[in-house]
Amino acid sequence: MSKMITRRKFLTTIGIGAGAATLAACAAPAAAPTAAPAAPKAAEPTKAPEPTLAPAAAAGAPVAWWVGWGNLTPAIDALQKTPEFKDALGANTFEFKPGVNAEGWLTAVAGGTPPAGGSNMDYVQFMAKGSLLDIGNLVKASSKVNKGMFLADPWNNGFWQGKQYGLPGLEAGPNYGLNYNSELVKAAGLDPDKPPTTWEDLLGWHRKLTVKDASGNVKQFGLDPYDAMAGEPDFAATSYGWTWYDEAAGKHDINNPKMVSHLKMTSEFIKVIGPDQLAGLRKVEGNGGWGDAYNAKVQSMIIEGYWHPGETKIQKPEVSVNNRAAWAPVPAERAGAKIQMFNGHYIVFFKDGKNSDGMFKIAEFMSGSDVAGDAIWKQVGWLPARPAYYSKVKGNEYPGLQFYLDSGTQATETLRSPRRSPIHGFVTTQLSEVRDKVARGSMTAEQAAIEVQKRADTEWKNQGYGKAA
Repeated sequence: MSKMITRRKFLTTIGIGAGAATLAACAAPAAAPTAAPAAPKAAEPTKAPEPTLAPAAAAGAPVAWWVGWGNLTPAIDALQKTPEFKDALGANTFEFKPGVNAEGWLTAVAGGTPPAGGSNMDYVQFMAKGSLLDIGNLVKASSKVNKGMFLADPWNNGFWQGKQYGLPGLEAGPNYGLNYNSELVKAAGLDPDKPPTTWEDLLGWHRKLTVKDASGNVKQFGLDPYDAMAGEPDFAATSYGWTWYDEAAGKHDINNPKMVSHLKMTSEFIKVIGPDQLAGLRKVEGNGGWGDAYNAKVQSMIIEGYWHPGETKIQKPEVSVNNRAAWAPVPAERAGAKIQMFNGHYIVFFKDGKNSDGMFKIAEFMSGSDVAGDAIWKQVGWLPARPAYYSKVKGNEYPGLQFYLDSGTQATETLRSPRRSPIHGFVTTQLSEVRDKVARGSMTAEQAAIEVQKRADTEWKNQGYGKAA
Protein backbone atom coordinates (compact mmCIF):
# COMPACT_ATOMS: atom_id res chain seq x y z
CA MET A 1 0.00 0.00 0.00
CA SER A 2 1.29 3.45 -0.87
CA LYS A 3 2.53 5.24 2.22
CA MET A 4 2.81 9.02 2.28
CA ILE A 5 5.57 9.92 4.73
CA THR A 6 4.86 12.09 7.74
CA ARG A 7 7.32 14.93 7.71
CA ARG A 8 6.53 17.03 10.81
CA LYS A 9 8.72 15.13 13.28
CA PHE A 10 11.37 14.47 10.62
CA LEU A 11 11.74 18.13 9.75
CA THR A 12 11.76 19.18 13.39
CA THR A 13 14.50 16.65 14.12
CA ILE A 14 16.81 17.99 11.42
CA GLY A 15 16.30 21.58 12.39
CA ILE A 16 13.29 23.13 10.67
CA GLY A 17 9.62 22.97 11.63
CA ALA A 18 6.94 21.49 9.41
CA GLY A 19 5.15 24.80 9.45
CA ALA A 20 8.12 26.43 7.76
CA ALA A 21 8.03 23.67 5.16
CA THR A 22 4.43 24.52 4.33
CA LEU A 23 5.24 28.18 3.91
CA ALA A 24 8.54 27.73 2.12
CA ALA A 25 7.22 28.16 -1.40
CA CYS A 26 5.80 31.61 -0.71
CA ALA A 27 8.21 32.86 1.93
CA ALA A 28 9.74 36.33 1.58
CA PRO A 29 13.53 36.60 1.31
CA ALA A 30 15.15 36.01 4.67
CA ALA A 31 17.35 38.43 6.52
CA ALA A 32 21.09 37.87 6.36
CA PRO A 33 21.62 34.23 7.39
CA THR A 34 23.01 33.06 10.67
CA ALA A 35 26.26 31.29 10.01
CA ALA A 36 27.36 27.93 11.28
CA PRO A 37 29.85 27.88 14.18
CA ALA A 38 33.03 29.64 13.10
CA ALA A 39 36.35 27.86 12.88
CA PRO A 40 39.31 29.43 14.70
CA LYS A 41 40.74 32.55 13.11
CA ALA A 42 44.22 31.09 13.32
CA ALA A 43 43.18 28.29 11.01
CA GLU A 44 42.52 30.54 8.01
CA PRO A 45 45.39 31.47 5.69
CA THR A 46 45.92 35.12 4.92
CA LYS A 47 43.95 36.16 1.86
CA ALA A 48 42.78 39.28 0.13
CA PRO A 49 39.34 40.73 0.92
CA GLU A 50 36.69 39.02 -1.16
CA PRO A 51 33.73 40.55 -2.97
CA THR A 52 30.18 40.05 -1.80
CA LEU A 53 28.60 40.66 -5.19
CA ALA A 54 29.26 38.62 -8.31
CA PRO A 55 30.77 40.50 -11.24
CA ALA A 56 28.40 41.32 -14.08
CA ALA A 57 28.85 39.85 -17.54
CA ALA A 58 27.76 40.94 -20.99
CA ALA A 59 24.62 39.42 -22.43
CA GLY A 60 25.33 36.20 -24.31
CA ALA A 61 28.30 35.30 -22.12
CA PRO A 62 28.88 31.63 -21.24
CA VAL A 63 27.86 30.25 -17.85
CA ALA A 64 30.18 27.37 -16.96
CA TRP A 65 29.11 24.85 -14.30
CA TRP A 66 31.35 21.91 -13.47
CA VAL A 67 30.32 18.96 -11.29
CA GLY A 68 32.07 15.88 -9.98
CA TRP A 69 29.20 13.52 -10.78
CA GLY A 70 28.68 11.66 -14.02
CA ASN A 71 25.06 10.57 -13.47
CA LEU A 72 23.54 14.07 -13.25
CA THR A 73 23.84 14.63 -17.00
CA PRO A 74 20.46 13.18 -18.13
CA ALA A 75 18.57 15.48 -15.77
CA ILE A 76 20.56 18.52 -16.87
CA ASP A 77 19.99 17.67 -20.52
CA ALA A 78 16.25 17.47 -19.90
CA LEU A 79 16.15 20.66 -17.84
CA GLN A 80 17.87 22.72 -20.52
CA LYS A 81 14.79 22.20 -22.70
CA THR A 82 12.38 23.62 -20.10
CA PRO A 83 11.06 27.21 -20.21
CA GLU A 84 12.08 27.68 -16.58
CA PHE A 85 15.72 26.87 -17.25
CA LYS A 86 15.76 29.03 -20.36
CA ASP A 87 14.32 31.91 -18.35
CA ALA A 88 17.05 31.52 -15.71
CA LEU A 89 19.75 31.37 -18.38
CA GLY A 90 18.45 34.43 -20.20
CA ALA A 91 20.66 35.59 -23.07
CA ASN A 92 23.65 33.64 -21.75
CA THR A 93 24.94 30.33 -23.05
CA PHE A 94 25.35 27.26 -20.83
CA GLU A 95 28.43 25.07 -20.50
CA PHE A 96 28.01 21.96 -18.34
CA LYS A 97 30.98 19.72 -17.54
CA PRO A 98 30.45 16.49 -15.53
CA GLY A 99 32.99 14.09 -14.04
CA VAL A 100 35.52 16.65 -12.76
CA ASN A 101 37.93 15.09 -10.26
CA ALA A 102 39.92 16.63 -7.42
CA GLU A 103 42.95 17.28 -9.60
CA GLY A 104 40.77 19.03 -12.16
CA TRP A 105 39.40 21.46 -9.58
CA LEU A 106 42.81 22.25 -8.12
CA THR A 107 44.42 22.73 -11.53
CA ALA A 108 41.71 25.12 -12.70
CA VAL A 109 41.83 27.20 -9.53
CA ALA A 110 45.63 27.33 -9.49
CA GLY A 111 45.66 28.41 -13.13
CA GLY A 112 43.03 31.10 -12.60
CA THR A 113 40.61 29.38 -14.98
CA PRO A 114 37.86 27.87 -12.81
CA PRO A 115 34.25 27.75 -13.96
CA ALA A 116 31.65 30.19 -12.67
CA GLY A 117 30.10 27.48 -10.51
CA GLY A 118 31.01 24.08 -9.13
CA SER A 119 29.45 21.15 -7.28
CA ASN A 120 30.54 17.85 -5.72
CA MET A 121 34.01 18.77 -4.54
CA ASP A 122 35.86 19.20 -1.26
CA TYR A 123 33.95 22.44 -0.58
CA VAL A 124 35.59 23.48 2.70
CA GLN A 125 39.05 23.20 1.19
CA PHE A 126 38.17 25.96 -1.28
CA MET A 127 36.22 27.98 1.30
CA ALA A 128 39.19 28.02 3.66
CA LYS A 129 41.66 28.92 0.92
CA GLY A 130 39.64 31.97 -0.15
CA SER A 131 38.93 30.66 -3.66
CA LEU A 132 35.16 31.23 -3.51
CA LEU A 133 32.76 34.17 -3.56
CA ASP A 134 30.79 35.14 -0.49
CA ILE A 135 27.19 34.94 -1.77
CA GLY A 136 25.50 36.24 1.38
CA ASN A 137 24.30 39.49 -0.19
CA LEU A 138 23.15 37.72 -3.35
CA VAL A 139 21.04 35.33 -1.31
CA LYS A 140 19.68 38.16 0.80
CA ALA A 141 18.59 40.04 -2.32
CA SER A 142 17.11 36.98 -4.03
CA SER A 143 13.35 36.61 -4.46
CA LYS A 144 13.73 32.89 -5.32
CA VAL A 145 15.85 31.39 -2.53
CA ASN A 146 16.11 32.09 1.19
CA LYS A 147 17.15 30.40 4.40
CA GLY A 148 13.63 29.29 5.32
CA MET A 149 13.38 27.10 2.24
CA PHE A 150 16.22 24.76 3.15
CA LEU A 151 17.03 22.03 5.64
CA ALA A 152 19.02 23.44 8.54
CA ASP A 153 22.12 21.24 8.40
CA PRO A 154 22.84 21.61 4.67
CA TRP A 155 22.20 25.35 4.96
CA ASN A 156 24.57 25.84 7.89
CA ASN A 157 27.34 23.74 6.38
CA GLY A 158 27.47 26.08 3.41
CA PHE A 159 29.14 28.68 5.67
CA TRP A 160 32.76 29.17 6.66
CA GLN A 161 33.85 31.66 9.30
CA GLY A 162 30.64 33.64 9.09
CA LYS A 163 30.41 33.86 5.30
CA GLN A 164 28.11 31.95 3.00
CA TYR A 165 29.81 30.25 0.10
CA GLY A 166 27.43 27.44 -0.83
CA LEU A 167 23.81 27.44 -1.94
CA PRO A 168 22.36 24.04 -0.95
CA GLY A 169 20.55 22.14 -3.63
CA LEU A 170 20.67 19.23 -6.05
CA GLU A 171 20.71 16.62 -3.32
CA ALA A 172 20.54 16.49 0.47
CA GLY A 173 19.30 14.17 3.18
CA PRO A 174 20.27 11.27 5.48
CA ASN A 175 23.71 9.92 4.60
CA TYR A 176 24.14 6.70 6.63
CA GLY A 177 22.48 3.34 6.12
CA LEU A 178 23.37 -0.30 5.49
CA ASN A 179 21.88 -1.36 2.15
CA TYR A 180 21.78 -5.08 1.37
CA ASN A 181 20.47 -7.40 -1.31
CA SER A 182 17.78 -9.54 0.34
CA GLU A 183 17.99 -12.17 -2.42
CA LEU A 184 21.70 -12.77 -1.79
CA VAL A 185 21.13 -12.65 1.96
CA LYS A 186 18.49 -15.40 1.77
CA ALA A 187 20.71 -17.50 -0.46
CA ALA A 188 23.41 -17.32 2.22
CA GLY A 189 20.99 -18.69 4.83
CA LEU A 190 20.56 -15.33 6.60
CA ASP A 191 17.36 -13.58 7.63
CA PRO A 192 16.84 -10.34 5.68
CA ASP A 193 14.27 -9.24 8.24
CA LYS A 194 16.94 -9.22 10.96
CA PRO A 195 19.88 -7.19 9.62
CA PRO A 196 23.00 -6.85 11.77
CA THR A 197 23.38 -3.65 13.78
CA THR A 198 26.91 -4.09 15.15
CA TRP A 199 30.20 -4.46 13.32
CA GLU A 200 30.71 -7.82 14.99
CA ASP A 201 27.43 -9.24 13.68
CA LEU A 202 27.98 -7.61 10.32
CA LEU A 203 31.31 -9.44 10.04
CA GLY A 204 29.39 -12.71 10.47
CA TRP A 205 27.10 -11.77 7.59
CA HIS A 206 30.12 -10.71 5.54
CA ARG A 207 31.76 -14.12 5.95
CA LYS A 208 28.63 -15.98 4.82
CA LEU A 209 28.05 -13.62 1.90
CA THR A 210 31.61 -13.93 0.59
CA VAL A 211 31.72 -16.71 -2.01
CA LYS A 212 34.85 -18.13 -3.63
CA ASP A 213 35.25 -20.72 -6.38
CA ALA A 214 37.29 -23.92 -6.13
CA SER A 215 40.45 -22.02 -6.97
CA GLY A 216 39.88 -19.46 -4.25
CA ASN A 217 38.79 -16.67 -6.55
CA VAL A 218 36.17 -14.36 -5.08
CA LYS A 219 32.89 -14.42 -7.00
CA GLN A 220 30.86 -12.42 -4.46
CA PHE A 221 31.64 -10.62 -1.23
CA GLY A 222 29.69 -9.15 1.63
CA LEU A 223 30.88 -5.62 2.40
CA ASP A 224 33.80 -3.46 1.43
CA PRO A 225 34.14 -1.57 4.75
CA TYR A 226 35.62 1.48 3.01
CA ASP A 227 33.28 1.80 0.03
CA ALA A 228 31.03 4.85 -0.42
CA MET A 229 30.17 6.68 2.82
CA ALA A 230 32.04 4.11 4.91
CA GLY A 231 35.34 5.36 3.53
CA GLU A 232 35.16 8.76 5.22
CA PRO A 233 36.71 9.61 8.61
CA ASP A 234 33.41 11.20 9.65
CA PHE A 235 31.68 7.85 9.36
CA ALA A 236 34.32 5.99 11.35
CA ALA A 237 34.10 8.60 14.11
CA THR A 238 30.30 8.66 14.17
CA SER A 239 30.10 4.87 14.25
CA TYR A 240 32.66 4.50 17.04
CA GLY A 241 31.56 7.57 18.97
CA TRP A 242 34.21 10.28 18.96
CA THR A 243 34.93 13.58 17.20
CA TRP A 244 37.87 13.31 14.82
CA TYR A 245 37.98 17.03 13.92
CA ASP A 246 37.17 19.86 16.33
CA GLU A 247 36.26 22.83 14.15
CA ALA A 248 36.21 25.35 16.99
CA ALA A 249 39.71 24.38 18.10
CA GLY A 250 41.08 23.52 14.67
CA LYS A 251 42.40 20.15 15.88
CA HIS A 252 42.35 16.62 14.48
CA ASP A 253 42.06 13.60 16.76
CA ILE A 254 43.04 10.67 14.56
CA ASN A 255 45.44 8.85 16.87
CA ASN A 256 42.52 7.81 19.05
CA PRO A 257 41.87 4.37 20.58
CA LYS A 258 38.51 4.29 18.83
CA MET A 259 40.14 4.84 15.45
CA VAL A 260 42.48 1.98 16.30
CA SER A 261 39.48 -0.24 17.09
CA HIS A 262 37.83 0.76 13.82
CA LEU A 263 40.97 -0.04 11.81
CA LYS A 264 41.29 -3.43 13.49
CA MET A 265 37.67 -4.36 12.88
CA THR A 266 37.47 -3.25 9.27
CA SER A 267 40.75 -4.98 8.41
CA GLU A 268 39.02 -8.27 9.24
CA PHE A 269 36.49 -7.65 6.47
CA ILE A 270 39.27 -7.18 3.93
CA LYS A 271 41.12 -10.26 5.14
CA VAL A 272 38.04 -12.42 4.49
CA ILE A 273 38.00 -11.25 0.86
CA GLY A 274 41.76 -10.95 0.51
CA PRO A 275 43.43 -7.57 -0.12
CA ASP A 276 44.65 -8.55 -3.58
CA GLN A 277 41.32 -10.14 -4.48
CA LEU A 278 39.42 -7.00 -3.49
CA ALA A 279 41.84 -4.79 -5.42
CA GLY A 280 41.50 -7.05 -8.45
CA LEU A 281 37.70 -7.04 -8.32
CA ARG A 282 37.65 -3.24 -8.18
CA LYS A 283 39.70 -3.05 -11.37
CA VAL A 284 37.13 -5.05 -13.33
CA GLU A 285 34.84 -2.80 -15.35
CA GLY A 286 31.44 -2.55 -13.65
CA ASN A 287 32.76 -3.51 -10.22
CA GLY A 288 33.65 -0.02 -9.02
CA GLY A 289 32.60 1.64 -5.79
CA TRP A 290 29.62 3.80 -4.88
CA GLY A 291 27.10 1.24 -6.14
CA ASP A 292 28.64 -0.32 -9.25
CA ALA A 293 29.68 -3.62 -7.62
CA TYR A 294 26.36 -3.68 -5.75
CA ASN A 295 24.48 -3.27 -9.02
CA ALA A 296 26.54 -6.12 -10.48
CA LYS A 297 25.55 -8.34 -7.50
CA VAL A 298 29.24 -8.80 -6.70
CA GLN A 299 28.97 -6.76 -3.49
CA SER A 300 26.05 -7.82 -1.30
CA MET A 301 26.02 -4.87 1.12
CA ILE A 302 27.06 -1.21 1.02
CA ILE A 303 27.02 1.69 3.47
CA GLU A 304 25.34 4.51 1.56
CA GLY A 305 23.00 7.47 1.87
CA TYR A 306 19.34 7.99 0.98
CA TRP A 307 20.29 8.38 -2.70
CA HIS A 308 21.22 4.70 -3.02
CA PRO A 309 17.63 3.38 -3.30
CA GLY A 310 16.81 5.82 -6.09
CA GLU A 311 20.05 5.40 -7.97
CA THR A 312 19.74 1.60 -7.81
CA LYS A 313 16.14 1.65 -9.05
CA ILE A 314 17.06 3.91 -11.96
CA GLN A 315 20.28 2.11 -12.91
CA LYS A 316 19.39 -1.53 -12.12
CA PRO A 317 15.67 -2.05 -11.40
CA GLU A 318 16.13 -5.83 -11.24
CA VAL A 319 18.59 -5.35 -8.37
CA SER A 320 16.58 -2.59 -6.75
CA VAL A 321 13.59 -4.86 -6.13
CA ASN A 322 15.69 -6.73 -3.54
CA ASN A 323 17.30 -3.66 -1.98
CA ARG A 324 16.71 -3.07 1.71
CA ALA A 325 18.17 -0.49 4.07
CA ALA A 326 18.81 -0.52 7.81
CA TRP A 327 20.96 1.23 10.43
CA ALA A 328 24.67 1.55 9.75
CA PRO A 329 26.79 -0.55 12.13
CA VAL A 330 28.28 0.49 15.46
CA PRO A 331 30.70 -1.51 17.65
CA ALA A 332 29.22 -3.97 20.14
CA GLU A 333 29.98 -1.71 23.10
CA ARG A 334 27.69 0.88 21.50
CA ALA A 335 24.92 -1.55 20.59
CA GLY A 336 21.59 0.22 20.38
CA ALA A 337 23.02 3.48 19.06
CA LYS A 338 21.29 4.56 15.84
CA ILE A 339 23.54 6.91 13.93
CA GLN A 340 22.65 9.32 11.16
CA MET A 341 24.10 12.33 9.40
CA PHE A 342 22.24 14.96 7.37
CA ASN A 343 24.17 16.79 4.72
CA GLY A 344 24.03 17.77 1.08
CA HIS A 345 25.80 19.27 -1.88
CA TYR A 346 26.11 22.87 -3.00
CA ILE A 347 26.61 25.13 -5.90
CA VAL A 348 29.60 27.32 -5.08
CA PHE A 349 30.99 30.27 -7.04
CA PHE A 350 34.66 30.75 -7.83
CA LYS A 351 36.26 34.19 -7.45
CA ASP A 352 38.14 33.81 -10.71
CA GLY A 353 35.18 32.36 -12.58
CA LYS A 354 33.44 34.38 -15.28
CA ASN A 355 29.76 35.35 -15.17
CA SER A 356 29.05 34.30 -11.59
CA ASP A 357 25.97 36.53 -11.73
CA GLY A 358 24.58 34.34 -14.51
CA MET A 359 25.59 31.23 -12.57
CA PHE A 360 23.71 32.45 -9.52
CA LYS A 361 20.50 32.64 -11.55
CA ILE A 362 21.01 29.04 -12.64
CA ALA A 363 21.70 28.10 -9.00
CA GLU A 364 18.46 29.75 -7.88
CA PHE A 365 16.60 27.58 -10.37
CA MET A 366 18.45 24.35 -9.54
CA SER A 367 18.14 24.82 -5.77
CA GLY A 368 14.71 26.37 -5.42
CA SER A 369 12.57 25.05 -8.28
CA ASP A 370 10.32 22.00 -8.20
CA VAL A 371 10.90 21.69 -11.94
CA ALA A 372 14.57 21.00 -11.23
CA GLY A 373 13.72 18.92 -8.17
CA ASP A 374 11.36 16.67 -10.12
CA ALA A 375 13.82 16.06 -12.95
CA ILE A 376 16.65 15.12 -10.59
CA TRP A 377 14.44 12.99 -8.34
CA LYS A 378 12.99 11.00 -11.23
CA GLN A 379 16.08 10.67 -13.39
CA VAL A 380 18.85 10.48 -10.79
CA GLY A 381 17.22 9.62 -7.44
CA TRP A 382 18.31 12.66 -5.41
CA LEU A 383 16.22 14.92 -3.22
CA PRO A 384 16.73 18.69 -2.99
CA ALA A 385 17.60 20.32 0.33
CA ARG A 386 14.06 21.64 0.76
CA PRO A 387 11.61 20.28 3.34
CA ALA A 388 8.67 21.38 1.20
CA TYR A 389 9.84 18.90 -1.43
CA TYR A 390 10.34 16.14 1.13
CA SER A 391 6.69 16.50 2.10
CA LYS A 392 5.71 15.23 -1.37
CA VAL A 393 7.84 12.10 -1.35
CA LYS A 394 6.51 8.60 -0.78
CA GLY A 395 8.76 6.10 0.95
CA ASN A 396 7.83 3.23 -1.37
CA GLU A 397 8.93 5.03 -4.53
CA TYR A 398 12.34 3.41 -4.29
CA PRO A 399 12.98 0.17 -2.30
CA GLY A 400 14.85 1.03 0.89
CA LEU A 401 13.94 4.72 0.90
CA GLN A 402 11.47 4.49 3.77
CA PHE A 403 14.25 3.62 6.22
CA TYR A 404 16.02 6.90 5.48
CA LEU A 405 12.87 8.94 5.83
CA ASP A 406 12.06 7.28 9.16
CA SER A 407 15.64 7.73 10.40
CA GLY A 408 15.07 11.45 10.87
CA THR A 409 12.94 10.79 13.94
CA GLN A 410 14.46 7.49 15.06
CA ALA A 411 18.20 8.27 15.12
CA THR A 412 19.71 8.52 18.59
CA GLU A 413 22.92 10.23 17.45
CA THR A 414 23.21 12.71 14.59
CA LEU A 415 26.34 14.24 13.08
CA ARG A 416 25.45 17.86 12.31
CA SER A 417 28.66 19.23 10.76
CA PRO A 418 30.46 16.70 8.56
CA ARG A 419 33.47 17.24 6.29
CA ARG A 420 34.48 20.44 8.04
CA SER A 421 38.24 19.92 8.09
CA PRO A 422 40.01 21.90 5.34
CA ILE A 423 42.22 18.83 4.84
CA HIS A 424 39.35 16.32 4.89
CA GLY A 425 40.25 14.99 1.45
CA PHE A 426 43.91 14.61 2.37
CA VAL A 427 43.10 12.67 5.54
CA THR A 428 40.68 10.40 3.68
CA THR A 429 43.40 9.55 1.16
CA GLN A 430 45.97 8.82 3.87
CA LEU A 431 43.55 6.57 5.73
CA SER A 432 42.90 4.63 2.55
CA GLU A 433 46.63 3.97 2.19
CA VAL A 434 47.25 2.79 5.74
CA ARG A 435 44.07 0.71 5.89
CA ASP A 436 45.42 -1.48 3.13
CA LYS A 437 48.66 -1.90 5.04
CA VAL A 438 46.80 -2.91 8.20
CA ALA A 439 44.80 -5.50 6.24
CA ARG A 440 48.01 -6.89 4.75
CA GLY A 441 49.73 -7.05 8.14
CA SER A 442 52.55 -4.69 7.19
CA MET A 443 51.38 -2.10 9.75
CA THR A 444 49.47 -2.39 13.00
CA ALA A 445 46.30 -0.40 13.59
CA GLU A 446 48.12 1.52 16.32
CA GLN A 447 50.95 2.41 13.96
CA ALA A 448 48.46 3.44 11.28
CA ALA A 449 46.63 5.85 13.59
CA ILE A 450 49.92 7.43 14.69
CA GLU A 451 51.12 7.76 11.10
CA VAL A 452 47.97 9.44 9.78
CA GLN A 453 47.93 11.82 12.74
CA LYS A 454 51.53 12.76 11.96
CA ARG A 455 50.77 13.30 8.27
CA ALA A 456 47.71 15.39 9.10
CA ASP A 457 49.69 17.61 11.47
CA THR A 458 52.33 18.17 8.80
CA GLU A 459 49.81 18.87 6.04
CA TRP A 460 47.93 21.31 8.28
CA LYS A 461 51.07 23.35 8.76
CA ASN A 462 52.18 23.04 5.14
CA GLN A 463 48.86 24.45 3.94
CA GLY A 464 49.27 27.47 6.18
CA TYR A 465 46.75 26.73 8.90
CA GLY A 466 49.12 27.46 11.76
CA LYS A 467 50.26 25.07 14.43
CA ALA A 468 49.77 21.31 14.31
CA ALA A 469 46.10 20.37 14.17
